[in-house]
Amino acid sequence: MPGLDKAAIIAAKDVEVKEIDVPEWGGAVYIRVISGRERDAYEASISSDGKSRNLHNMRARLVVLLLSDKDGNPLFQTTDAEALGKKSSKVIDRLFEAGRELNNMMSDEELADLAKNSSGGPNGDSGSSSRKNSDARSPKPKTK
Repeated sequence: MPGLDKAAIIAAKDVEVKEIDVPEWGGAVYIRVISGRERDAYEASISSDGKSRNLHNMRARLVVLLLSDKDGNPLFQTTDAEALGKKSSKVIDRLFEAGRELNNMMSDEELADLAKNSSGGPNGDSGSSSRKNSDARSPKPKTK
């Protein structure tokens, strides 16, 4: 496979979209893979200092980023999170979990384990093992 240049990388259409049935809302919605910039901003909004966590409306804040049209164009602005957070927690949680899986985000349990194992040991390693899956993606969230 040939190496890609800057223009080819920037031009690549790499947004994946997935349809999710939401019978509670009377139809289906689309969620998308968010950009690296959006993911960084979302994660920073949860923990800006690496210690405290802003969990206020956290699921709706991610779902606002995830919801899109069938072409992957966002439906909402980040300012819509408060309104979306008033919708059914069952629906928001289902979309949140589907979005975390689609975006290869770690589950709450995996993040907690990572935080516990992140202090360096005597030989300087983190104490956590390296990922075993070949594509180095974050583990998928556990299903309930």
